[in-house]
Amino acid sequence: MGCGKAVTQAHLLHYAALNDWIIVSKEYAAHWVKRPKDHAQNASDETLIDSPIDAAVWLQHFRVLNAARLKELNLTTSQAYKWSEREVTEKGEPLTNIVDHGVERMKHACDCMGALLQEIKLQTDAGRMKTMVIVKGVNSFWQNTYLRRLDKSFIPAKDLTIVRHFKEILKGDWRNAAIVVSVDEAAQSLKHLGFTHENVPCYYPKYLLGLEGFEFFEPFLPVNVPKYSEKEIDSCLDYYIDRGFIQNPKGEAVIDFVKHEPAKASA
Repeated sequence: MGCGKAVTQAHLLHYAALNDWIIVSKEYAAHWVKRPKDHAQNASDETLIDSPIDAAVWLQHFRVLNAARLKELNLTTSQAYKWSEREVTEKGEPLTNIVDHGVERMKHACDCMGALLQEIKLQTDAGRMKTMVIVKGVNSFWQNTYLRRLDKSFIPAKDLTIVRHFKEILKGDWRNAAIVVSVDEAAQSLKHLGFTHENVPCYYPKYLLGLEGFEFFEPFLPVNVPKYSEKEIDSCLDYYIDRGFIQNPKGEAVIDFVKHEPAKASA
């Protein structure tokens, strides 16, 4: 934890933006699992739990990241989507209409998120664009939430609607896309496991993902992210000083003391 995985993923996002890729990202997946902003039973499947606010916020985030590219591509829906008896997104409408509907009608945000991801996957696979999918702390998708059912059992993350939608786009069964995910000790449901951030026994992907999560991603290319080198630390500190994030020499000295542990340094 705290070795620079997020910064590495940020560089990849920058690459995707410069090269006109569609960007599908979640900066920290554990927020959906461990601290959902709200929750309600899904209207069509009582075993699923919706998080409408989280879905609407993500749709807004997607719209901001991809506005220019979506306008240029002029993507349209491949089928009709019925949200209610009176509300329908017809086949051939701009794809952005799904995003707009999910933001404006938060009740349907989770369904709109699923439809959007389905369309992105379909149209990317057809060669209409390239897509970069980036998720930090993806191992949280194979944890239990802190939400309880009526029988007092904890709800697994796989029963969150937005997690189920996102896992569909993480599958390696489509072309013209790159999927880059990271695992994180803090993304575990630590209270359930009886751990703290400091004493998680292993940080390897197979342990953090569990067998089911590990097999979900196979085959994949593992990338080790070591602790910052001296050059990386100095470059990072120089950037913060240049931008005015660090203004006090005492603060610089403290950061220099903990600089080999970026998580503490950023705190």
